[in-house]
Amino acid sequence: MLRPTALLVAAIALAGCPRPTPPAAPPTPVAPAAPVRLADGDLAVFTADADAAYWYADGQVWRRAWTGAATAIAPLAEPPRALHAYAGRLYALGEAALTEIADGAARPIAAALPAWTVAALDADGAWFGTASGVYRVPLGGGAPEQLASGLGAVDALGTDGDAVYAIARSAAADADTWRQFPQQVIVRVGKRDGAVRTLAARQYGAFAPLVLDGRLYWGSATYPAVASIELATGRRRVELRGSASAMVTDGQRLLVGSDGEALAELDGARRLVADGVPGQVLDLQTAPMAAAGDGVVAVLRASGDGAAGLWWLPRPGRTAHPATLIAAVDHPASHVAVDGATIAVAYHTQRGRARPGSRATHVVRIDAAGRERELLRGDTATALALAGARVAVGIDRAVWLIDGAAPPRVVARDLAAATGVALIGDALWWGDGNELWHQPTAGGDPSRAFTPDARGASTSWDRAAIVAVDDAVAFGTLGVGADAIRRWRAGQVEALYAPDDPAALGEALVRVGPALVATTSDGALVRIPLAGGAARRLALGDEVTPLRLFGGRTLAVMAQEPDGVRLLDVDLRTGERRRRFGLPGNDGLDAFAASSDDRAIYAFLARAHWLIAIPR
Repeated sequence: MLRPTALLVAAIALAGCPRPTPPAAPPTPVAPAAPVRLADGDLAVFTADADAAYWYADGQVWRRAWTGAATAIAPLAEPPRALHAYAGRLYALGEAALTEIADGAARPIAAALPAWTVAALDADGAWFGTASGVYRVPLGGGAPEQLASGLGAVDALGTDGDAVYAIARSAAADADTWRQFPQQVIVRVGKRDGAVRTLAARQYGAFAPLVLDGRLYWGSATYPAVASIELATGRRRVELRGSASAMVTDGQRLLVGSDGEALAELDGARRLVADGVPGQVLDLQTAPMAAAGDGVVAVLRASGDGAAGLWWLPRPGRTAHPATLIAAVDHPASHVAVDGATIAVAYHTQRGRARPGSRATHVVRIDAAGRERELLRGDTATALALAGARVAVGIDRAVWLIDGAAPPRVVARDLAAATGVALIGDALWWGDGNELWHQPTAGGDPSRAFTPDARGASTSWDRAAIVAVDDAVAFGTLGVGADAIRRWRAGQVEALYAPDDPAALGEALVRVGPALVATTSDGALVRIPLAGGAARRLALGDEVTPLRLFGGRTLAVMAQEPDGVRLLDVDLRTGERRRRFGLPGNDGLDAFAASSDDRAIYAFLARAHWLIAIPR
């Protein structure tokens, strides 16, 4: 578990710098377990503590506890740039003035602040980052004192009892930009002597330096999402890959946000992701995020019209059914397969379409500790399957098999397209854009399992569904010429479902108990009994478009709804839908980089590239 250091508490008083004695903290109220809308509007200046949220609007500082109404607590003559809550007190930070809000009035503390960019408060004072250094202002009043200079523009500040931690623009001669992010350096500045020590250089998009249990953590909009360094030894490690937009701490754990998507909780080995608020998108680009008791305060926007509101959100561990964050990659994933604690992922490292010869698609295996091992590279991955130590990959018109630590072995080349692969028992199955093939045992000779009557020329093919059905294999779309759902058993092929209009078939096919479920081209589902009998059509509604099916004991559907992609449970008897998990907006759950087993649905978040396990 991440145990807090003595954050915001100095071990030794700064010489000649009197500090106020903070009042005893009131008992922490019991926070609700569901999100709470605190206020409406584009509120960019706010903060929070264990009791309430505070914000500035209409010339007033407002306060609202998690229950009850908002109350104006003090007028301010000038709009503040920031609000900070510390030790039961509230402070307003303006362009040039530091003010304490108490007893319905604003009491000036300092009236000649430096031209600051960011600020932090602790027991030793208010700390300000400027275009070149760090300044301190005592909370009891007094003139600003310069602690360090020559750092470059300061983008973020954090503190502990002994030091200030600054993320500053690099002043190096070779400083550059990456993805429009300027190069940064992370430094430690001693509070007593102003000594500057570099902790990490060549950072891009870094933010939120936070100290917990002797480590300095920071987030990044580029790579990785969260990194850390042990302050005593200088040992660095990656805490979470992917990307992030904001990070705070409640003194026990890290709370990490991905703009437009989700809130994650990192507490040692416990890593959780919260479900989205229906109809609301998390906005971390135009407003900050503040730790607030057992959750955070952040701005959310309606996914329909973009109307903003200030919300309190419980941390994921306090929600009813959080997802588990099990892995992350640094680039958008196209395929994922999960077998127990092992994960196989194909991801693409370039934006846009793959260029021939770029070899920008990486196929990796991720172990239970989150370590990646690259298995194969190519231009474009089209299919992926995992079973124990074996990984099958459709990539660049070929099918490859990786068995344990052995080198990858090509099984089939020069295909029209590797539309699907499956590992079923000892056999490897694949679709080649026209036909269904299988290799009964490792090293055996491949053979055709099925060739459709109608074959044609095409330059694009759908994914092929190849599903294990007891001692048989069911399959649907192969690409060109697919016109039915069929079953292969002991070398014989029979049609299980052949609609009058072959174009009515979709590409998805899963097994749910004693039946197969397939999608149709008009957005419905069809249930196909395996024991024989008539197929039954299930309409999901005009507002729902099924994107991915997940079989098992029950049916789950990832579907496009009016305000985003949702994971739904579907009752095969009634067609009734029940929302399981969803993140509003255009991003959120990636329906195509997803997989499932009887325990969970595994899906990537489109922006953050976090792989989450949503319990079934």
